[in-house]
Amino acid sequence: AQDIHKGFNEIWTNPARLISVTGDTNISENANKKIRSYYTTIKDTKIDKPDTVRSVVFPYLKLPMTKTIVRAKKTYPYIDVTRFTFDNGLVFNFKKTDFEPNMVRIAAHFGPGEQGESVSGMALVADDIVNLSGTKSLSLSELETIVAASSVDLSFRIGRSSSSWSGSALTSDMGLLIQLLRSLLLDPGFEKTAYKKVLQRFEMMHSRLEKDIDGAVLYKVQPFWAGGNPHYGLPARKDMQRLKYDKVLAWVTELLDLNDLEISIVGDVNVEDILPLLSESFGSLTLDESPKRRLDEIVEFPTGETLNLNVDSSIEKSRI
Repeated sequence: AQDIHKGFNEIWTNPARLISVTGDTNISENANKKIRSYYTTIKDTKIDKPDTVRSVVFPYLKLPMTKTIVRAKKTYPYIDVTRFTFDNGLVFNFKKTDFEPNMVRIAAHFGPGEQGESVSGMALVADDIVNLSGTKSLSLSELETIVAASSVDLSFRIGRSSSSWSGSALTSDMGLLIQLLRSLLLDPGFEKTAYKKVLQRFEMMHSRLEKDIDGAVLYKVQPFWAGGNPHYGLPARKDMQRLKYDKVLAWVTELLDLNDLEISIVGDVNVEDILPLLSESFGSLTLDESPKRRLDEIVEFPTGETLNLNVDSSIEKSRI
C-alpha cells in the first residue's frame, strides 16, 4: 500500500495537466476561462483528513438461534438437478458440475418482478438504484471493500417474472458469498443519492436517444411490435421524470418481500457443504410453500398494422 501511495504522489506532482470537458451542455462564452477558474478553485481547496475512520464489521447480521431442516428432496435426472425444500419453505436447487473448475454460480429469485410494477419504467430505475445502494447498514463502497480481496460478485436484476440477486465466486469463497447474499436480502438498501444519480443518467441517455433513430426504435418500434405492452421498449422521458423517490421506494419495499425465495447454485462444490450454510443463514425466514412465478404476458404482434416514424436527427439514415 505504501508503494502504491508513493507512486500516486510521484505521478500527481507532475506539473503537466490536461483538463478535458465533454458533453452536450453549452457553457456559453469564455468557456476555457470558466473551466480553468473552476479547476483552480478546486485545486486550491484544502481537504482535511477525517477525524475518525469508520471500522466495517462483516458479517454484521446476527445468525438466528434456530435452523431450518430439509423437509423434502426431489431429483430431476434428465437435467441432473436436485431440489430441496426446507421446513421453513425455502427452496434450493443444486447442480454439481466441474464445467468451471473451482467456481460456483448462485441465483436467488423472489417476488413478481417487472410484471408487478405499477408505473412504466419503475423496474428500470429501481434495478440500478438497488445495485448502487449497498445495504441499509453498509454503503456500496464499504461492501466493495469487504469483498475486495475475494472473488465474490453479486448483482441485482428485476426480471420479467421475478427479481434476483445473482453472481459467482470461487469455491473457497462460498461462505462469504452466502453471507453477502444474506445481507443484501435481509437488509436491503435504497439510497436517495443513488436514486438521483440514476435519474441523471437516464436524463443524459434520453437527451441522446431523442435525436437518434435508435431512440425511435426503443420508444416506439419495440412497444409497437409488442402490441403496446409497456414492458417492451423504453419509457418516455416524461414518464420517467414522474418516478418520485418515495413512490419507487414503496414499490421496491413490496418487491423485495421474500415470501417465495428460491436459491439455485451450480458449480464445483458439494451439496453437503452448502445445506448447513443455507439452513443457518435463512432459518429465521417463514416462506410460502413454493415459489409462485407469473408466466410471461401474452404479446400480440400487430398483424397488418403499419408504423411510420420521422426522427429529427442531424444524421441522415433510416431503418426498416
